[in-house]
Amino acid sequence: MTVIDLNEARSSAEAKVFSGRMRGRHWRKQFRLDRLDRETGSVVVKIPADVFSVNMSFFLGLFGESVRTLGVEAFFSKYEFECDPVLIPSIRQGAERALKESSALATA
Repeated sequence: MTVIDLNEARSSAEAKVFSGRMRGRHWRKQFRLDRLDRETGSVVVKIPADVFSVNMSFFLGLFGESVRTLGVEAFFSKYEFECDPVLIPSIRQGAERALKESSALATA
């Protein structure tokens, strides 16, 4: 099992929000998610307890490609989120949005 600690991705020690697609893409590279998507085994994503928002933009930059590659069900089977339960709905919305962006790109 691999652990990704988003505490490393904070913009500052006091930051309570993760935002920005480019920041998400940066951390996607840092955490080597393309490689993890291809490997077997699960990944635990730890979001610090004091974080109150993972914005859609950050989620899509970090995990959008994983959702599009794996599909929603396989994504949530592989990636387990350890966080305040209040964040789970926005994480699920991010996964759904990743698929919609993929559909929009396919028809463009």
